[in-house]
This record gives sequence, structure tokens and C-alpha cells, in this order.
Amino acid sequence: MVISVVIPVLLLLGLLGYVAVRPGAFRIERSAHIAASPDAVLAQIQDLRRFNRWNPFAGADPTIRLRYSGPDDGVGAWCEWNGRKSGQGRMRIVNVTATEVVMALDFIGPLPAQNVATFTLIPDGSATRLCWAMSGYNSFGRRLLAILCQMDRIVGSAFERGLGRLRELLETPETPDAASLTPTALQERVA
Repeated sequence: MVISVVIPVLLLLGLLGYVAVRPGAFRIERSAHIAASPDAVLAQIQDLRRFNRWNPFAGADPTIRLRYSGPDDGVGAWCEWNGRKSGQGRMRIVNVTATEVVMALDFIGPLPAQNVATFTLIPDGSATRLCWAMSGYNSFGRRLLAILCQMDRIVGSAFERGLGRLRELLETPETPDAASLTPTALQERVA
């Protein structure tokens, strides 16, 4: 009887101890080689309407509603989202150079968080190696969730799907309309 209680308690304490010593800072990153110029890739990232055509998170939620504001592209452009599966949040472009786009991600619900998405473009002849990374800080509860839910695998596989969709969009000249990659969404322009 004592052993049947002690062993689960020790396992739970071991898990909690493991979570406690894990670093709070995290970074999830995936990359892809895209047969398109850095300028063509950059145009698909710094314009949030174009970005959401291949963004796997927007495409995974048929109830998502997107609202845009600020300039059409570049620093200051932002997008809010709200959907049953995607939750609620906003992204804002905070820096753009010829080789990098940085977005502030504010997740409002269901799990509040402030993260940073960085897109690094590495010219490779007439092609581009694109690295998509998300970084931030996980509290104790988020570290536990990240371990139990394998967040690197889940978010990383979504990044891979998005990079694949972007590659398809830029490498397939016969794509009739990039709108075919657009999630069903109400997209409003806010003055």
C-alpha cells in the first residue's frame, strides 16, 4: 500500500523538479530552401495579408476572423485574429530589413503570452533559405505544458507546413491565384 502511493508521488516530484530546472526561454525554429529571390520571399512576409495566405495557424481555423490595420506592409502593419481553434491575439511587424522580418506576437487567449517571430532570409544564388523562428519565455506552468504537449514538435510541424505552402506559392508559376491558399476569413480593413 505504501509503495503504491510513494512511487507515484516520487515520479510526480521528479517531473516537477525536471520542469523547475528547465530554462524559461525557448526558441522553436524551422527552415526551408525556396527557389525564389529574397525580395519575392520578403514580399510574402512583410505584407500580413499575403502572409496569412500561407500562415498555417490562420489556415487551420475555419472560424478565424482577421482584422488588419496600419500600413499595408512593413513596420507598423498589424493583424488581429479571433477564432474558436486559434484563440485571440494580434501580430505586429516591428522591424524589417532586406534579410529579416520581426513580428511581436501577443496571444490574448486562451493562454496569454508575448512571443517574437523572426523570419531570416539567407540569399542562396537566385534562391532563398528562409528560417522561421518563434522565441519567448515560458513560466513554470507553460514549461510543464510544453513538455507534456511537445510544443516544439507541434509548432515546428506547423512552421514546416507553412514554409511548404510558401514554397508552393512562390515556386509554382501555374498557381491560378494565391487566394486559393487563403483561409476562409472575414478580412476587414481598419482605418
